[in-house]
Amino acid sequence: MTSFDFRPRTRILFGAGEFARLGEVAREQNATRCLLIAGQNSVDAGHAQEAVRSLKARRMDVFTFHDFAANPTVAMLEAARDHVAPQAVNLVVGLGDGAALDFAKLVNVLLTNGG
Repeated sequence: MTSFDFRPRTRILFGAGEFARLGEVAREQNATRCLLIAGQNSVDAGHAQEAVRSLKARRMDVFTFHDFAANPTVAMLEAARDHVAPQAVNLVVGLGDGAALDFAKLVNVLLTNGG
């Protein structure tokens, strides 16, 4: 077996007032172009719009995608990749429940590694 040192770069913000910090945390990552993956519940509740405001307040270009469901299909992933690949994002933010976070991670893998 080959040894390795795995250091995941996933960061999770949770709690009251965390939307206000989102743009600041994104800038700490030297990001300037962000893909926000948000589930439909987050969009309907206004949370996605709050996140976009926080990111744009830090002068970030923000692209959004929310056309997916739990247990996403390959077609959903390809649609997300095709939607955002031309935008050359350098940060992916997942907003919402586990399905949204998992989908964001999958889209990030496609964007950075092909698929």
